[in-house]
Parts: sequence; structure tokens; C-alpha cells
Amino acid sequence: MNLEKWTDRLVTSCTRRVSFGTARKCLNIFLRDTVYNFYTLNYYKLCAIVPLLEVPLDGKVAKGIRDDLPNEQLPKWNGIVNLNRDQHNNYQCAAEWIACEHYNMHRVHLDLIYFTR
Repeated sequence: MNLEKWTDRLVTSCTRRVSFGTARKCLNIFLRDTVYNFYTLNYYKLCAIVPLLEVPLDGKVAKGIRDDLPNEQLPKWNGIVNLNRDQHNNYQCAAEWIACEHYNMHRVHLDLIYFTR
């Protein structure tokens, strides 16, 4: 099952309404934390998925992405609960470029830089 289907499943399966942005952030944090854990990383051989992982988006990460791409047209950040798929994809594409070009890392790790700014 892919990340899109898991996001949809999480949005529809919760007893309280969960937005796309919130569901995707939770999934991205969970996946990121599995590769940050030495035991799960090695046991499940997760090194291969690191390049595929997304950066968990929030206000600080969105600001960092926007600051690193000042001339780029990114959608206005209206909070994680208002984030839709297209906006999410735009931020993830920008994050991918920034991670490779500016920091020589995978985008999943960008929140370590942006969260501490």
C-alpha cells in the first residue's frame, strides 16, 4: 500500500475528522522515526526507503522551505489542517530540490535544520 492510500485511510478511519495535512504529517513522522531508530532501520533494512521519505511539514518547515526558495512561487501556508494534496506536493518538490542542492541530504532530514532555526 502506498503513502497516498495510507493517508486516505487515516483521514477516513478516525472517529474525529482528520485533515489530509495532519494525517500526512503523522505518517511522515512515523516513517521518519522508524529510520531514525537503529534497531528498526537494521532489522527491516529500511535504508532503501530513506530517499523516498517526505519531510514532515509544519509551519517551521514550510517557512524554511520558503526562505531557501525566495523567488519560487509556493502556495501560501495556511496551517497543516488546511494543507491539500497539491500544496503538499509543491512543498515536497521544493524540499527535494533544496535537500539535494543546498544540504546534500535527503528531504526527510530537512526538519532537523528548519525546526532548530
